[in-house]
Amino acid sequence: MKLYNKTFLRTPSVLRTMRRTKFVIAQETRESKFGMGVFACQKVHKGDAVWWFDDKNCMKLNETSIKLIEDGKLSNMLWTGYLNPSMDKFIALADGAQFTNHGNPANLT
Repeated sequence: MKLYNKTFLRTPSVLRTMRRTKFVIAQETRESKFGMGVFACQKVHKGDAVWWFDDKNCMKLNETSIKLIEDGKLSNMLWTGYLNPSMDKFIALADGAQFTNHGNPANLT
């Protein structure tokens, strides 16, 4: 006698746990043709927020504070962050958002 029915078994895609950081949408980080990438696991409408700044895992660096970072660490940080001209700061990401890819034209602004 079978104790289970195959219809009650979950498929791997249902079992996958979604990790949330300061992303405000369900997302996953996985390989893409360009390296690691962040992919939405839900519909995102134009203008929707997808991420908030994480003050525990990310840093805002200005002209003075960026000079305090050791050169080796800084060279790695430059690959994982972005310059915010309106704030005159470099935002160094370390919470998963550093894997966000932008198309041309950008799909995230």
